[in-house]
Amino acid sequence: MARPSSTTLSSDHFVPHIQGLRAVAVLLVVVYHFWPGRLPGGYIGVDVFFVISGFLITGQLTRELSARARIDLPSFWAKRIRRLIPASLFVLAVSAVLTAFVMPLAYLHESLWDIAASALYWQNWHLAAGSVNYLASTGSTIAEHYWSLAVEEQFYVVWPLLLLAGFALGAKFAAAKRWSFVVGTVVVVAIVSLALCPALRFRGRWASNIFGLVGLGLVFASAILLTGEVAFPGWIALIPVVGTVL
Repeated sequence: MARPSSTTLSSDHFVPHIQGLRAVAVLLVVVYHFWPGRLPGGYIGVDVFFVISGFLITGQLTRELSARARIDLPSFWAKRIRRLIPASLFVLAVSAVLTAFVMPLAYLHESLWDIAASALYWQNWHLAAGSVNYLASTGSTIAEHYWSLAVEEQFYVVWPLLLLAGFALGAKFAAAKRWSFVVGTVVVVAIVSLALCPALRFRGRWASNIFGLVGLGLVFASAILLTGEVAFPGWIALIPVVGTVL
């Protein structure tokens, strides 16, 4: 049996450099939460995670499109549900009990709304509707941090549908160029996404190390130099995002 290539990227294949980048992202977020004064921009670790997820999931979906000309949506969504929802809902259930019996009554109404929004994976929009500045927040509600999981779940729901739509349009109007429609879908979504202000999302053997070092430099520079006063997300999010891509 042929040995799989070390560059193969699949959902169950261990890719050392991506796992290393995940470790960097975790450390940035952990240090930021424990010692925010020492690493004021460590929150960009979440954006690093988003780029990694987008890269891996898009690769998985486009490989399936290439092999089968379709995406098994029920299977794709079921895997995400089994991986994320049981643990997240259990934490929210415990949080609801603690909110009702432990936390001050003054926080009850707001916290229960946060828990409900988190259970529906709508927390990011719930916070945006309330003009909540997460970085400046006192963390008075128990589920504010679920905003990033909400973004991830929304990505899992919407992104396969967009890729399928681009692929289907290409097959209908220009079958020979259907992948151009998929690429076009990705580009359009990226531009619109940047314009709306959530963050946007080369390779030669000799250049890969240089790009990697530059990328890590951008990630660490963002973590050290950015502060809670910076308008984030926005164009400034391109710095850690581009660093992660490199």
